[in-house]
Amino acid sequence: MTPQKALSLEIAALLKSRSRYWLFLRIVYLELFHGVVVETREAYPSHFLFKFESFSLLSDAGIDKYETTDFVAGEYKWRLIIYPDGRDSGNKGDHVSVYLAMANTSSLPATWEVNAVFSIFLLNQKLDNFLSVRGRARRFHALHPEWGFSKFISKKSLTDPSNGYLVGDKCVFGAEVFVIKSQGTIECLSILNAEVPYKHSFNISNFSKLEDVWISDNFILGDQTWSRKVYPRGNGEGKGRDVSIFLYLVDSKPSSYRKLKVKYTIGIKNQYTDENHILRVVVETRDVSPSHFLFKIKSFSLLSENGFDKYETTDFVAGDYKWRLILYPNGRDDGNKDDHISVYLAIVDTSSLPARWEVNAIFSIFLLNQKLDNFLSLRGRIRRFHAVNPEWGFSKFISKKSFTDPCNGYLVDDNCVFGAEVFVIKSQGAVECLSNLHFETWKSL
Repeated sequence: MTPQKALSLEIAALLKSRSRYWLFLRIVYLELFHGVVVETREAYPSHFLFKFESFSLLSDAGIDKYETTDFVAGEYKWRLIIYPDGRDSGNKGDHVSVYLAMANTSSLPATWEVNAVFSIFLLNQKLDNFLSVRGRARRFHALHPEWGFSKFISKKSLTDPSNGYLVGDKCVFGAEVFVIKSQGTIECLSILNAEVPYKHSFNISNFSKLEDVWISDNFILGDQTWSRKVYPRGNGEGKGRDVSIFLYLVDSKPSSYRKLKVKYTIGIKNQYTDENHILRVVVETRDVSPSHFLFKIKSFSLLSENGFDKYETTDFVAGDYKWRLILYPNGRDDGNKDDHISVYLAIVDTSSLPARWEVNAIFSIFLLNQKLDNFLSLRGRIRRFHAVNPEWGFSKFISKKSFTDPCNGYLVDDNCVFGAEVFVIKSQGAVECLSNLHFETWKSL
């Protein structure tokens, strides 16, 4: 008996004796064996909302399948297909099935295919939040134009008044569809092995009498001209409480395709650390390249050898916002140092946003398997980026042991490729309502 089958039987037994554990056990089962993330969230679905005003009349009218009107997401048309009594013969009467289907594909090429990550939603009308079920990236094509969840929710859970999903015989479903397109930013990092460290010291006289800023004389290191600025009373976020010290690149030959990355230490090094953990993560492999960003490191081992404990990539755009990846080759948290690689996503260039800005997003971080030509993908819950917490990620993205194992194909000739996809959640989609008037008309036919 397979582990999946054994767990299914165990869940079935518990359902009969301990119904209060149903939701917890189902979430565990879905996440472990089907790559499905089940969560609740307050943000509305970005692309589509659909309201049933008399859900029970579907079965009364003999309607075992209902297709919604079309809505647009990622430049394609889609629709939801709802089976009020289940789609599969094994689920008939016990579960509600919900599927996402591509619509109006006649204008697409004969060999069309669309890769997408989607979520199906159900409104909790008591708590004013949504139950969300999200699965793996799926490939829609002519032979398989729809994907979904045959056991989206049990009829028992849906109709239980205490759950708030069906109130006054009304319920609200929703959908988000994020199409994956391989047309993002590509960056390459070449690391020079700088064996000779550069040093420069400076003295500040009468520090207590300094005004707002002190600027050092220019000095040359590594064929570049530099300067230091000291703010005795702080600058930026540290204003009024800290001493701020900055290293400035005064003169450099500009280049549209080259940037200078420098490891430096100035006086007292103040490291700001913040715990961000993704609690539930979907780990999968897929053939499709990330939509928004690819980043290649040509000499990964030299990051540690040259003392780079943190590397920030160039910015890329996704969902009308700018982002960057932050890579910690030896781990970010003290408990992970040297054992794991940490990778985080940060929102950048937020100065033009409102004072209390926040951005809700679902993101995935990727690592290329160069032997199999596919990607390891880690995807977590929807996350809220804001001024206090502008980055989220994975402190244990991959272990150093697994990463450096030649059999795995992640690090080949000291080269590796990371990637990112970011789907911003915006509540501006289509809304549809199905009222009981439709059913009265059908009954009279």
